[in-house]
Amino acid sequence: MAVITLILVGKFFDYRYKKRWDWLFFDKINKTVSGPQNYDILFLGNSRIHTGVNPYYVDSVTKMNSYNLAIGSGDEQEMKLLGTAYLQNHIPPKFIVIGIDNSLLSKYNILRERFAYLFYLDNDTICSFMKKNGFPCELIRFAPFLKYAVFDEYNRTSLFLGNGEIKKIFKHNFYKGFVNIFGDLSTDSTNVHKNIRQKLFNTLPAKENINDTSMSVIRQTVEMFLSKGCQVIFLYPPELQKDNSLFANAANSFYTTLAREYRIREIRTDKNPTFIKKYFVEGSHVNEPGSEILSLIVADSLNSFSKQKLRNY
Repeated sequence: MAVITLILVGKFFDYRYKKRWDWLFFDKINKTVSGPQNYDILFLGNSRIHTGVNPYYVDSVTKMNSYNLAIGSGDEQEMKLLGTAYLQNHIPPKFIVIGIDNSLLSKYNILRERFAYLFYLDNDTICSFMKKNGFPCELIRFAPFLKYAVFDEYNRTSLFLGNGEIKKIFKHNFYKGFVNIFGDLSTDSTNVHKNIRQKLFNTLPAKENINDTSMSVIRQTVEMFLSKGCQVIFLYPPELQKDNSLFANAANSFYTTLAREYRIREIRTDKNPTFIKKYFVEGSHVNEPGSEILSLIVADSLNSFSKQKLRNY
């Protein structure tokens, strides 16, 4: 009787948790693991891409089919996980656009906080990644309700809060993995619900030294997509103020060298004077009007790349 009760409670918790975080995690993971759609373009990265590149505008210009797989606070390990799982079940896309951010080179292990992946442990790739991050995956696969024992306090609490849905407040602000709830120029985001803002705009802290493992994972991810015939593109998202720290300069050097080594094209919107203060929520995240401009720049660049031969170095 106790086991039956735990199973029923676990299913109720599953319903609540999935409903609350579908817009942030589950829709993307479902598209990755079991979605029937093959995409021509995939976007990977953290919140700067999640809230910055809208497939609606990209598809309208390129006449291709794209999806935004970036997730707020995403790191290099999560990008590799999503990319690996997608390629196992889909035709490789023509373009993989990776959002470049210095925080990707800082070791943080965000997967230790990504409890949504514990719902997909039947997928061997996801199970392997989560096991490496310390989760008792075999035990959870045997008794799925036990996953709530490893949740942190915030995620447990979220089961009993509102559903956390992001509504379509204005046209196309929630579309194919993209979400941006700041529809006005120069939006003051301080009054937005704290939890939603944290999930959307929290980027991992950049540390003083570049992590060798992080560099290796990014390189592995690039090589994985190239081996499948994908064109890898580095997208440098807009920023209000250039970071001239030693860490930032070293990170930029790594990405530039990697791009040269693998003949990776770059989209440098970080230096585009169009992105003035009114297009930002804060220093490195654009509002919805800014995302439209960014998405159209990306779309035009991809159109151009489609017509060009790979340049020689």
